[in-house]
Amino acid sequence: RNQRERHFFFRARRVLTAAGCRAPDAVLFRCNTADIHAIAAAGAQKFLAELRRKTRRQLKWQVLNYRFFRGRPGYDLHAYRDKHQTEDKDHGGNT
Repeated sequence: RNQRERHFFFRARRVLTAAGCRAPDAVLFRCNTADIHAIAAAGAQKFLAELRRKTRRQLKWQVLNYRFFRGRPGYDLHAYRDKHQTEDKDHGGNT
């Protein structure tokens, strides 16, 4: 059982690395077993598509995307922040 879980862990780590993750161990530390198995089962492109979908719905994945996948496809928190700061300045608001 432990050997099988190690297999999933290292496969998920390779998928994250191929997907452009800067710190795959840190991402996996924040994932539960189901997340790790899902990442391991996906290839890099499928994972990036799933990352985009999850970042629209779940705060956990928004944070992981921001921290470890910056510049990758998905919910870009910098663009969101910059867009809303610009809108607030246009309307005279402070941020």
